[in-house]
Amino acid sequence: MKKSRLLVCGSTRGELILQDPRSLSVEHRIQAHTGTISDLDVSGNLIVTCGFSERQGTLIIDPLVKVYDMRNMRSLAPIPFPNGPSFLKMHPKLSATVCIASQTGQFQLCDVGNLSTGIQFYQVSKIFLCTLLRSLSCFSANTSLLALQSVHVFQPF
Repeated sequence: MKKSRLLVCGSTRGELILQDPRSLSVEHRIQAHTGTISDLDVSGNLIVTCGFSERQGTLIIDPLVKVYDMRNMRSLAPIPFPNGPSFLKMHPKLSATVCIASQTGQFQLCDVGNLSTGIQFYQVSKIFLCTLLRSLSCFSANTSLLALQSVHVFQPF
């Protein structure tokens, strides 16, 4: 079976653009959001995005994280995140688990393949502006790092 390799880019118009990494020719375009994409991540065949949508001429944070399967270029069930998803990171060892964070410090972990169970919401105790979310593979399989005005290490399990 031939393994497909594509470069995944997000646009200010809300498109996911999948390009051939050698020629940079556009292979696929997917309209993920009606406004700009604020973050995206890829794990295996899954792409997750968060961004902005236009409503009544104004851009607002889209409350849904969009999930796409690259094998058949189809949209999967979106993940609701009412506080406004701004940052995403797929877990480095649990390939179908995504960590979603808002700018105010609320975050959730969920399995994109099974949204009916396993959604866990968390809130970092201090009020701050969350500017970066990263999971580090050098930590244990269930540790995520929130890099904020100060550093918070979180172990959910």
